Amino acid sequence: MTPMVDHPHHETDMHEDEPTPEAAISQDTATPETVEAAAPAEAEDAPAEEHVDEPHHDEVHALEESGGHPSELQDSVEPAGAPESEEQGEEQGEEQERRRLENLTLKEALIARAEALQESVEWKATAEAIKKLQAEWKAVGPVGKELSQGLWDRFRAPANRFFERRQEHLAKLREEQEENLRKKEALCVRAEELAGSSQWKSTAEALQALQVEWKAIGPAPREHGDAIWKRFRKSLDEFFGRRQEHYAKLRKEQEESLRKKEALCVRAEELSRSNQWKATSEAIKALQSEWKAIGPVPQKKADSIWKRFRGAIDVFFERQSAYFEQRNNQRDQRDSERRDQMLDALERKREQTHRLRESMARDEENVQRWQVTLSHLGSGPGADETRASLDGKIADVAARLGEKRARLDELEKSIREIAAKLSSPIPKAPPAATPPAE
Repeated sequence: MTPMVDHPHHETDMHEDEPTPEAAISQDTATPETVEAAAPAEAEDAPAEEHVDEPHHDEVHALEESGGHPSELQDSVEPAGAPESEEQGEEQGEEQERRRLENLTLKEALIARAEALQESVEWKATAEAIKKLQAEWKAVGPVGKELSQGLWDRFRAPANRFFERRQEHLAKLREEQEENLRKKEALCVRAEELAGSSQWKSTAEALQALQVEWKAIGPAPREHGDAIWKRFRKSLDEFFGRRQEHYAKLRKEQEESLRKKEALCVRAEELSRSNQWKATSEAIKALQSEWKAIGPVPQKKADSIWKRFRGAIDVFFERQSAYFEQRNNQRDQRDSERRDQMLDALERKREQTHRLRESMARDEENVQRWQVTLSHLGSGPGADETRASLDGKIADVAARLGEKRARLDELEKSIREIAAKLSSPIPKAPPAATPPAE
């Protein structure tokens, strides 16, 4: 099965997703009463969501030199309508002063709230909060020309401090994302080198390890996120697609081998009922040769199909043994049957000896091949693992060879004993009557 790798949503989701405040203290109308204090301009390649427009500096300079918002300037200009009396004029002045004191209190509170936000790292929420403070500041009336500029500077300073810090944060974030991009490009190169491999197991494990590395790396810049992921995934899809095709072909071949071996089982089962001992033995040997020439079957069927084939052969030889035992009980044929039985036993033991020698030869050949492989191994984790595996195999086979040599000695001793009891020359043993296990 081709491993499915989730699309790396963190390529985009982990970016700072902060909308640019429409009133982000810009200085487009930079008077104390409009409070458009701009954050520093964002880096050119920072995420678009973080970008804050620069103020129009010509307008800022002109408005700041004018001394403030027109509402502040009105404090120093005589009202258009003169009061009807001196007493009424005093009342108007007192009311105006009371409003200015209220406005001063409100603006002092807004300044305190802005100062509390200047060191925040909640970039999106704080930008929105400063935007709301701006709106509140704009809604507050004048405080008098002599206080206006100072209050404005105090209010703008913490806002600028926050946006300068946010700018530094975005620059650092961009630098980290560029480094992540370089790391992911390196993983892409490694994946592309593996994409054409036919070492299905080891390469699949290597690519899965690359996927783990990929997930551990942070996001790349948003504009590269989708492209770098597609490049990485392309190599994975190429390899695992080829592997899937390989195993599909292999399964097809194994299914065909299974059908052939099932046909041999049917033929062996038919022969198992025969009483033509010699002819049937030759026929069974031919079936065994055919079996060995057929390739492997699906692993889940290998044991059952072998047991079926071997079972049919065993039935025949068990019947054959039973037949000769029955003959052995007949007095008039006792001597002949005993000889036949001894010959049969000799034949079987020679067959066993023949099969055992073949098995031992294969074991010794495997040991030699593994020892050659060990002599050519380099160093490194992969080589150490292979070396340990081969050493274990050699040790296991060596142990089995000892057991097989002991069994071979027993068989040869038994053969000599049987031969000594026979007056006629010992016939040569036929080829093995049963195939080795798969």
